[in-house]
Amino acid sequence: MVDHVVVVDRDVGLGGGDRVVAEDLDHQERREQIAAALMRVATNEGLEAVSLRHVAAEAGVTSGMVQHYFPSKEAMMDFAMQSASARFEARMTEAVAALGEDPSVRALLRTMLVTLLPLDESQRADGRVALAFLARAATRPDAAKHVGDDTDILEASSPTCFVTHKPRALRARPSTPFP
Repeated sequence: MVDHVVVVDRDVGLGGGDRVVAEDLDHQERREQIAAALMRVATNEGLEAVSLRHVAAEAGVTSGMVQHYFPSKEAMMDFAMQSASARFEARMTEAVAALGEDPSVRALLRTMLVTLLPLDESQRADGRVALAFLARAATRPDAAKHVGDDTDILEASSPTCFVTHKPRALRARPSTPFP
């Protein structure tokens, strides 16, 4: 879905007047932009500082636009949490795929563990927000459901990696867990 947004550029020079420019913005891109702003607010000021108004200011859009994409703060928080989870899952999938067709169990486990570590600023920010979402889930059943879904993804990805890649060490010595 593409949104059509009208941007008014005020020309204060000689002649004055408004110049109207139409921009095509993808609905999902705008939602991701707002989620990224929420993540920045949560990273810098904590999850309790997140509000529609604060996120709108961080995203450089109006509160009304945020409400157009997210009917409530909870909907915005849920989307941001799912967005962060998708980024983590993509990072894990890419790291495991980079090992090639036949990684050793040790290489696979090491890659998965290293991928969990917050080694750059983006991953540190994601980690801080993930911890905040975990704390939020402790008192909010609706948020706990999403955390549970994310945990299920992580638990499911571990055996999937081993089944998909069939590390030679498991095929050669099934009774030895670590070569």
